[in-house]
Amino acid sequence: MTGSVGALFPIWTPNGERITYIRPASAGTGAGLGIFWKRSDGAGDEVELLRLNTPIAFPSSWSPDGKTLLFNQQAAKDGNCCEVWSLTLDADGKAEAPKLLLPATGFPAYPAFSPDGRWIAYMSGESGAPQVYVIPASGSGGKWQISNQGGIEPRWSSAGHELFYISVRTLMAVPYTVEKNSFQAGNPEPVVGDRLEMRAPFTSYDVAPDGQHFVIFEFPAGQGASAAEPTVVLNWLDDARQLVAAGQTGVK
Repeated sequence: MTGSVGALFPIWTPNGERITYIRPASAGTGAGLGIFWKRSDGAGDEVELLRLNTPIAFPSSWSPDGKTLLFNQQAAKDGNCCEVWSLTLDADGKAEAPKLLLPATGFPAYPAFSPDGRWIAYMSGESGAPQVYVIPASGSGGKWQISNQGGIEPRWSSAGHELFYISVRTLMAVPYTVEKNSFQAGNPEPVVGDRLEMRAPFTSYDVAPDGQHFVIFEFPAGQGASAAEPTVVLNWLDDARQLVAAGQTGVK
């Protein structure tokens, strides 16, 4: 998609029409990284949304209306990782000046918009250990801690009121309700136990739109980290369709 220039951290826009990613700025245009997007069907040229003068940055989540992008970047003042910024597109699709949403706490935050766009889940090390929190998308108001024994990489279910995260190689699910401007989280429950292979700062899993199926990196059963190697599967969509038709999934 980007020719000979490498690209990292791809994420889809909500309508699936574009893929957003980060890569080094083109030669001769200055130092730093650029956040780009391009049509997912490959048509047209890539468009640079924002230039960043930092060695560490990655896009994380689009708002449901496709107008605001959350991204992480290394703090300019002290080099700490990683601040959360928001980038909003105007009516013409041009990027406005980015705004700082959350300060750096020593960990990538993996911020993620809720399906209705009202909330943002993120990871923070402010307590001394990484935990998952939820705040209003406006950036002002309350803050609720979701995980209770460590948590990273929050993801929302698009099909219901559930929030997922990883705790010690285990995928956890937390039911939640919303009352006016208050976020009420239930008790975390394991979904996939002690199998996830951590890929930080890359994401280690994702949630299907139905909230019931997951794509994960996992250790082979009974084997440790040293034995785990990534596998490239071609034509995987055909295999996935056959498994779904047969009522099978890879997650128990």
